Order: sequence, then structure tokens, then C-alpha cells
Amino acid sequence: IRAGRIAQAAERLREELWAAHKEPLVGILLNWDSDAIWAATSVRGRDHFRHYPMQARVGASRALINGNIPFEYVTVEDLAAGLAPRYKVIYLPAQLALSAPLIELLDAYVKQGGRLVLDSPGGWYTESGRVLDTGEGSAFERLFGAELADFQYSNNVPRWLDGRRLSGFITEIQPTRAKVTARFQTGEAAVTEYRYGKGTAVLLGWDASFALFTPGSGQMEERLRNHILG
Repeated sequence: IRAGRIAQAAERLREELWAAHKEPLVGILLNWDSDAIWAATSVRGRDHFRHYPMQARVGASRALINGNIPFEYVTVEDLAAGLAPRYKVIYLPAQLALSAPLIELLDAYVKQGGRLVLDSPGGWYTESGRVLDTGEGSAFERLFGAELADFQYSNNVPRWLDGRRLSGFITEIQPTRAKVTARFQTGEAAVTEYRYGKGTAVLLGWDASFALFTPGSGQMEERLRNHILG
């Protein structure tokens, strides 16, 4: 009976509901190549890695939903089909692997005025499992204005941000042209922003999306929203 009433109400108010529809501001990237590399690294003792990209997307979605920021998931195929300009921001949660064609698409998106945000441990491998070249002069470095020197766990050398001890992946970012906008307590870059063409490319040096998979981190959710929207 209740389902019937809901259907009737939806039909009666369909025009109002359609008018209230919000176009997405953010596209959260869903990249099958990266998911496959996560699965390949989920060897014994790291079986949880196969779930990591899904949990990171949930964390990113949680932060946006709780901030009432409209978003949708976008695939690499969508970007190749020309959908990138639909989004003010494209967010790359836990994108362990980035292919050359994908970086090229993202490069064009930022040049045209988009905002691109990549968190840790993004940009570690290519889609074939080789270590991604992020050195000076590489396609990655040209886009983000920074090199990725290392990946590690905060448990090894604890990092703190906003008075909170981080417990997951940490990316050691070495800016070449990007501006450091936040630092860990160690003095290392936690966030960099690089003006590229008409847009901006942002690196987050911690697992900002995955860390929000479990509810209850309102402060870190707000920080992530701020970095996403700029």
C-alpha cells in the first residue's frame, strides 16, 4: 500500500521533482584498469586490496552526499566520449593505475578549465602493472606539477593532519611547479595545487577517500569537500 502511495505521489509531483533535479558538480572516476591492478595486488595477507577501490568510492560518495554536493560516477569510456566538460570537478579516488590515454584525457580536461583531484595511492602503476613514470618531464608531472617520490603507510612514519593521526597510504609528493597548500606535521607536502591551462590539478598525499569508508569522520569529510571544490 505504501509503495503504491509513493508511486502516486511521484507521478503527481513529477514536474516538481524534475525541476528540483541537480546537475552533477563532481564526477567520481570508475576505472576498471585500476580496479584490476588492485585485484592483482590482493595476494595472501592483502586480500582486502580487492575491495579497496570500491571502499574508496564509497568514502568519496559519503563526503559528497553529506555535503549535499551532486555527483555521479563517470568511466574512462565516458571521458573518451567527451563527457568530461560536464563536470566542474573530476575526482580520482584510489586510482592505483593510470594509463597514458587516461592521463591524456585528463590533461585536456584541466587545460580547458576543469579541476582534477587525485588522492593516495593514486598514480603508482600503469594499466599493465608497471611503475608509472611521474618524473620531471613526464605526462603526469606536466599535468600535476609534481613528482611522486614514494608510497608508504603512515604507520611506518606517522603523519598527522588537522590534529588527526593518519593510518593509511601516504604519497610522498615532490612539487616541481605546484604550490603546496597544506603540509603534514613532518613538513612534507600534504596537498599541492597546480594551475595548468585554464584549470587546476590537485594532489592529496593521504588516502582521503578510503579513510572515509567508515562513517563518523565529519572533519575529514569537510576537508575533502573543500579540496574537491576548491
